Amino acid sequence: MKRDTMYTLTLTLKLLRKKEITGVHYRRLHAFVLGLIKLSDPALSKEIHGRKDRQIFSISYEKEKIRIYTPSKRIISCLQQALLDRHQVDLFDWQAKILQVAANFTTPEEIQNKFCEKFILRFITPTTFYQYGNYYPLPELNRLLSSASKVMEIVEGVEIDKHQLETMVRMIRIESANIKTERVSFGKFNIIGFCGDITLQCKVFPKEDQYVVWKLVNYGAMMGFGYKTAWGLGRANLISTSSASVSFL
Repeated sequence: MKRDTMYTLTLTLKLLRKKEITGVHYRRLHAFVLGLIKLSDPALSKEIHGRKDRQIFSISYEKEKIRIYTPSKRIISCLQQALLDRHQVDLFDWQAKILQVAANFTTPEEIQNKFCEKFILRFITPTTFYQYGNYYPLPELNRLLSSASKVMEIVEGVEIDKHQLETMVRMIRIESANIKTERVSFGKFNIIGFCGDITLQCKVFPKEDQYVVWKLVNYGAMMGFGYKTAWGLGRANLISTSSASVSFL
C-alpha cells in the first residue's frame, strides 16, 4: 500500500535512572511501543506483531530522545493518543520522564531536493542480516539497498526489481570504509553486527538512478537497515559530503 510520507515521533526525555541503554532495553522499548499502540488500536497492534514482511516501524535512542519512525500515519496517531496519559517510559531498570512529544514528516520530494551524489553512511548501532540460520554482519551493498527498497515500496509504491538493484550496486563506488563488528545482547540471545562508516560515490551512472539510490539510503537511514530494526538495530546517519548531516536519529 502506497503511503507517500515518512513520519517521525520524538519523545524528549529526562532520565530518572541514568544507565546505558542496552539490547535488552531496546527489546523492552519495542514492547513499550507495541503496548501503547495496543491501548489505542488492539487490532493494529496484533497486525504489527504478526507481520511477516518488513517491519512497519523502527526505534532509536540518542541523547535523551526516543524516536519512532514509520510510514504509517495510523501508528503515529495511536501513539500520540496513548501518550496523552503517559508521562514516563519505564523499562524496569531504566526510567525516564516524558517532557515533550512531537511529530514531523518527510516526503519523497523533500528527500530528492537534498540530493547528493557522494555521501557517508555512518552505522551507529550494530547492523546485520539473517540468512540460513546465521547472522551476516557485513556491509554488502546489495543487501543494504535491498533492505531499504522494501521501505521505498511501502512509502512510494515503487518496487525495484532485482536486476535493477544489482546494476546500480555494481556502479556504486566505495571510496572508503571503516567498519568493526560489535555484539549486542538481547538477554536470551546475542546478535553480531557491524558499525562504522562507508563513503559512497554515485556520480558515474544516470541521474535518474542516482536519485533512486539517494532515496534508498535515506529510507534506510530512517527505518534502519537489515535485521531487528524495530529493536534498534541497523541505525545509521546519512552524511552528505556537500552539506550538513542528513540525520534521522
